Amino acid sequence: MSVSTSLPSQLEAALQFARRGWPVFPCSRQNKRPLLARDKDADGKPIKGSGGVSKATDDEEQIRAWWRKWPEAMIGVAVGRAGMVVIDLDPRRDLITPEMIDPDTGEVIAEAVYEEWTLERHRLALEELIGGQLPVSLAVRTPSGGVHIYFLMPEGKPIGNSGSLPDHIDVRGLGGYTIVPPSFCEGDGNNSRGEYRWLRGQADTPIAALPEALAEIMRRPKARVATDHAPAPPLAAHDQLFQVDLDESHRRYALHALDAEVRELAGTPKGGGRHGGRNQGAYHAAFNLGQFVGAGALSEALVRNTLLDVVRGFDPGAYQSHAGAIENGLSNGIAKPRDLSAVGAQTARGRDSGRASSSSAPGPGLPPIDAYADDIERLPPAPDREGEETSFQSGTPSPAPIARGSGGRIAPAKNEVLDRQCALFSTTDLGNAERFRARHAWRFRFCNELGWFVWDDRRWELLSEEKDKIPGKVSLAVFDTVRSIRHEADLVEASGLKEELPEDATDEQRAETLNFIVRWKGSGDNKVPIYYSDTLRDHAKSSEGSQRLGCIANLVKSFADVAIRADAMDADRMAMNLLNGTMRLTQEGKRWVMVEGTLKPITMGDRWGLRLDKHRPEDLISKIANVVFDPKAVSPDYDAFLAVVQPDEKMRRFLHQWGGLSLTGDITEQKLAFFHGKGRNGKSTLVDAWSYIAGDYGGSVAIETFLDQGRGRKGGEATPDLARLPGIRFLRTSEPEKGAKLAEALIKLITGGELIDARHLNKGFFSFLPSFKVTISGNHKPKITGHDDGIWRRVMLVPWEVQIAKEDVDKALPEKLKKEASGILNRLLEGLLDWRAHGLVEPESVIAATAKYREQSDQLGRFLDECTRPMSGARSKSSTLFQLFTAWSKATGSAEWQTQGFSKAMEDRGFEKKSSNGIQWLDIEMTKSPDDYADTDVSNRSRRDHGDPGPYPDDVPL
Repeated sequence: MSVSTSLPSQLEAALQFARRGWPVFPCSRQNKRPLLARDKDADGKPIKGSGGVSKATDDEEQIRAWWRKWPEAMIGVAVGRAGMVVIDLDPRRDLITPEMIDPDTGEVIAEAVYEEWTLERHRLALEELIGGQLPVSLAVRTPSGGVHIYFLMPEGKPIGNSGSLPDHIDVRGLGGYTIVPPSFCEGDGNNSRGEYRWLRGQADTPIAALPEALAEIMRRPKARVATDHAPAPPLAAHDQLFQVDLDESHRRYALHALDAEVRELAGTPKGGGRHGGRNQGAYHAAFNLGQFVGAGALSEALVRNTLLDVVRGFDPGAYQSHAGAIENGLSNGIAKPRDLSAVGAQTARGRDSGRASSSSAPGPGLPPIDAYADDIERLPPAPDREGEETSFQSGTPSPAPIARGSGGRIAPAKNEVLDRQCALFSTTDLGNAERFRARHAWRFRFCNELGWFVWDDRRWELLSEEKDKIPGKVSLAVFDTVRSIRHEADLVEASGLKEELPEDATDEQRAETLNFIVRWKGSGDNKVPIYYSDTLRDHAKSSEGSQRLGCIANLVKSFADVAIRADAMDADRMAMNLLNGTMRLTQEGKRWVMVEGTLKPITMGDRWGLRLDKHRPEDLISKIANVVFDPKAVSPDYDAFLAVVQPDEKMRRFLHQWGGLSLTGDITEQKLAFFHGKGRNGKSTLVDAWSYIAGDYGGSVAIETFLDQGRGRKGGEATPDLARLPGIRFLRTSEPEKGAKLAEALIKLITGGELIDARHLNKGFFSFLPSFKVTISGNHKPKITGHDDGIWRRVMLVPWEVQIAKEDVDKALPEKLKKEASGILNRLLEGLLDWRAHGLVEPESVIAATAKYREQSDQLGRFLDECTRPMSGARSKSSTLFQLFTAWSKATGSAEWQTQGFSKAMEDRGFEKKSSNGIQWLDIEMTKSPDDYADTDVSNRSRRDHGDPGPYPDDVPL
């Protein structure tokens, strides 16, 4: 982040202060220390009290000389000599009681307790000390997270730099100094990065007289102030500072902003992100959200605690630095409240226009990250109607939308760190690709088989464009990269010219100076230098041609930190990406376990549980479920519905095991579930609810994908139906038609954990390991002609036998179940943990229904039972046996076979044949002849006598 170009330069600002009679001097941008060294005595030893603030002056010539040497130096003011005293309010958060854990169970029995030292609390403490209100006076927001309030130095004994003030409140007077706007602190780990800003944006606020009671307290020796009252409770700083009349639309808008900022910060890699690192990212998130706090739309405590929770997941050694950046950004943001009037206006217009809502139309998206940042005033769309909320299906924003200036012109913000880094790359197409990598590679990945992915703060979203075309989001990042070359040129020019460095320049000064003379143009008196900054500007302009723009993304595809393999994405098959984090099955650390039907946290032992982690780009997850994990969520409507349609508790347990397993990529069970039953039995309602929760992990294909179509796929043809399945876990199909036949070889392949070859249209082949569990729902059971365990051990027929009366159907139930998504998720997670402990437990009703399905599907087996018997040494003529089989099939309404199919099926059952007086089947004797089935009445008699269900097993109950 850099100082806004609308502010005066540091030199101009320093001169303005000097003309007000304020002695100024230059200070370091890293640590706020004076840049003016102490004078030395005759022995070369520093003279105490001769440097820094003691050299502050209002002499303009000296000031110009200092800022020529240090043009970006912060401005220090010797406040005591200027006739002022400054009170420094320092907000912070102190740990009072740590988290308490039951030593026996490992359960968290008490959360950590913190004490908040807010600006409001400091103000109340001071006002109680002086017995009245603090007067309004000139004030500055500081990068340390505090506020400097300026008062006139009272007459009498000067006030120094100490006094008997409450905790975390300091004073600066005679001999002290403060930093003033528009100074910008880079930070060094101990000092937070950020700008100094005038409170309320007003630099001309009058400086009030210091209250006499406060002056008296400040002149006392430093001592801890004893009070007999309880500490003032933490209050949001905006409660009295910013009074705004808000409605629910403003608060929803602000909560969307909170969600977007948290997702971006959580996904910021170390040293990366659009702000150049996590510390800067924390500052920007806090500043942007602080503006909503200042406007009264968010609670200060909510914002602070939420952001601190995010940075706790980063490097523990950097936590204090991140926390300081958050306090700094929050205080600065509060000082610049966001104008939310447009949000209310948008909402009102939406209500007045009477626009209809459609379930198929996307809802309002979350606000872009920079829609409420920096100096570009943009607002995301507000909800159209009262009570309407943004759903996951409406999409998530790109984490770093391209900034636009007036007229829609692409105008990226300056970033001194990245601009300096990129300025050193060559002025070639490859150099531009390296610039793209430095600025945007953290949020893009390219897979040759699948295409481009973009990080949206929760997952790697697969862009829908063809892989050989440049997606729109990638193109915008290319435009941003090329336009940023202009900032590189500006930074190089401002850094100074290497040819003008003095001979005694330090190594640091030489490294900071980037500009140099590339060549000379002209000759003689007309000879002029061409600087590197000029070359960069020319390169920026020439890079905006379509041919040069088009090659950048193609070059970037080859970079190792952008290119990925298809099998690298979604490799963690047990990770479940949810809206509020990534959940994993684990036996370590803090995790959620099921205790008497309730999810509870534990930290000890090796019991399997569920851990919710932050969304992380390094996990390479491209899917996300459409649900928030809430361990306390319940699902009364869902529970009541399932108890009616599946009254058997063992069946409900099995269903939740299957549903929970279907949220993972585990396929070790090698099973397929077929939900069978007539209409109005709840099976589709359940599958719809599970599919809604599964989100990206859910998918659907036409049942024809898994049916025998009478021909095999050609080796080179595209398989777009299969190519869409990598990463899918809960796979549902359309309903099979009556008489449909399963493609048994394919079912064995997809449930067996073998590699599947697939190809999108107009793309190359790729291989993937299936992660999906297939759930088929329908009124008609597909035919399975194989009789071996290789196919039947994979099939589970799940009967749905309860049929709801038409008048009892609750048409609103699907929407009710969507609202209970978090509670239903807990049921599925309970089933997952149950499966992890006990395996998949099929109830007797499923085992029995599957066995009968198998029996009914074995046409050859039923024929052999009815029309033949095994007999050692017996022989049956092949042609006669086939005639008998054909007659029996016609009489029973079963499918008629070809001779070759019948012969192969007999061999599969272990029968042998021999050529002797024609082909003879050995050790089998026919008990009936084809003539026995010549009378059509035999068909009906056979069905009655033998319980044969006729052409289709669905015609009789199970």
